[in-house]
Amino acid sequence: MPKELISLYRDFKIKSLYTNFTIQEDRFKKIKSTGIYKLLESEFKEDIITGSLSLWLFGLLDFDRKVYDIDIITNKIISNLTFDDYGNISESLLGYKYYNYTKHIFFRTEIKVDFFENIGQDYIEYKGLKFNTPFNIIDFKMKMITDNQKHKNDLIYCFNSI
Repeated sequence: MPKELISLYRDFKIKSLYTNFTIQEDRFKKIKSTGIYKLLESEFKEDIITGSLSLWLFGLLDFDRKVYDIDIITNKIISNLTFDDYGNISESLLGYKYYNYTKHIFFRTEIKVDFFENIGQDYIEYKGLKFNTPFNIIDFKMKMITDNQKHKNDLIYCFNSI
């Protein structure tokens, strides 16, 4: 783990003592108009939304950052999962699956959903959905930065967001 991130994370933790992490209503409204929200509401109401989508909703990632997939923490058994070994990034990674949704009659797209085993993560409920807490997500991303520049960039943005 790079030393500069450890230092930034320490400073972030100190600043967060005076911060109440809540879902940003303007961001929630933006996601509510997408297929991602329709999928969350129809398939994952009982599960915990985690990852970049959750961080974005808390206002810890750039407003213009695109969300390409959904990360879900679940207790359910999901059939037909695909598992790619990304160097064992997490023992709790169950695999992924693509879900189709139709935006309108002529437009259909797929959303990738990564599934993680629920090992007792904390969450915050907002408008009927459950969102993993920022610190849980950040701790997970800290473990993943050795392989992925995207996670490092997300963390730097998070740490400078408050």
